[in-house]
Amino acid sequence: MHKPNSTAFDDLRAFLDKVPVIDTHEHYFFGMSAKPPQALSLLTSFSYTADDLCSVGKEASGLMTQIPLTDETQFGAFYDNFDPLYQKTRHTAYFGGALRGLTECWGITDITKESMQALEAQMPERDDAFFQSMLDKYIIKRFIVDSGNLEKMHRIVREGTLTEYASCTRQAFPLAIFHNFFYDGNKNPLYAAELLGRRLPTLDDYFSAFEEMLSAALKTGLICCLKDQSAYWRKIQYDTVPKAEAETAYLRLMDTGHLDFDEAILLSNWFMPVAEKYNLPVQLHTGHLAGLRGDISGANAVHLTSLINDFPNVHFDLFHGNWPYMGEYLFLAKNYPNVSLDLCWLHSIDCEYSIKLMRRAVMTVPHSKLSVFGGDCSRIELTVGFLCQARDNVAWALSDLVESQWLTLDDAKEIACDWFFNNPNRIFKLGFVPCDWKEV
Repeated sequence: MHKPNSTAFDDLRAFLDKVPVIDTHEHYFFGMSAKPPQALSLLTSFSYTADDLCSVGKEASGLMTQIPLTDETQFGAFYDNFDPLYQKTRHTAYFGGALRGLTECWGITDITKESMQALEAQMPERDDAFFQSMLDKYIIKRFIVDSGNLEKMHRIVREGTLTEYASCTRQAFPLAIFHNFFYDGNKNPLYAAELLGRRLPTLDDYFSAFEEMLSAALKTGLICCLKDQSAYWRKIQYDTVPKAEAETAYLRLMDTGHLDFDEAILLSNWFMPVAEKYNLPVQLHTGHLAGLRGDISGANAVHLTSLINDFPNVHFDLFHGNWPYMGEYLFLAKNYPNVSLDLCWLHSIDCEYSIKLMRRAVMTVPHSKLSVFGGDCSRIELTVGFLCQARDNVAWALSDLVESQWLTLDDAKEIACDWFFNNPNRIFKLGFVPCDWKEV
């Protein structure tokens, strides 16, 4: 896409390079500066570019897994499988953002066998100091991280920290691992019992254990919200379930070690009263699903309407632009005071959609209700590349509105500061002094 040839775009884009950023959603499963097995795995492991590679055709997944990329792997053999797939995916926003990150972080301007070998030689420099230098350069003030498992949450409770995560992070307490009773989720009560060192024979015992871990984690000051991605396993419609029915299902789980899907649903709708009790915002996955062959029909944010109505005192932060369901997404933010829109991941899914969404959001939704950046990835290079995409897209959307005289340039700068910093700072109670656009 050609950037707008306008003074407003140029002014806004330069301005955004000076605006501080709160990254509302990351994973960083291996800690913040953990080294990848090889440089090329930045594009082929735990990254969305890998999904595009495997989406090329039915034979692609086999090619990508035929030669696992490890320290012992022959680089050339793997690259020979990678390159034909890359040539068919190199124009997607995922790869555009990834290459942008490699350029910004390492000066890599094209993905070739030679450039990846050159990047491999630079990997010893990829340490904590490098990571911090990227945060400073791109003015990333805080990450909200979903570190992804119960054991890490238990370490927060036990040790008061996660040493592999930088001090610039706050954690999202992972709801899904407590109320996802599907598949491996059937084991979660047993895992919680093992970590806590006691049996949890009744549903009340399990609720108490969950609240005990949450309360202890909150005391560390590291938790700023709850996070749920149940859309990967179920339709995100959470109906009220009589407690007696849930108790019966739980006892069956304790007795047999397994629940069928209908029984598991009974145990999966209980968690919002806890969010209300502790006054915690709740991040909810909506729309596009990572990986391949997901059923997106149950992930449309419109299915959350009854939940949002039932808990007017809980703040719901709805993820990913609800791609591709734009209208429903804007409707929820416009009509419900307890809903905000979080465009984490969206800019690298579909740049055009994100630009259109932001233009329409200005016209339909109070601008206090958008947070526009979260990398939703696991490597700092990808975070940087996706942030550059986000800054481009925000400048594009707002400059269009300046050119059409819907906004003044000063209006656009104020909105941009709120979207990147002030809104997530307020929603997640991070405690930073608000950013005054006039002082940027």
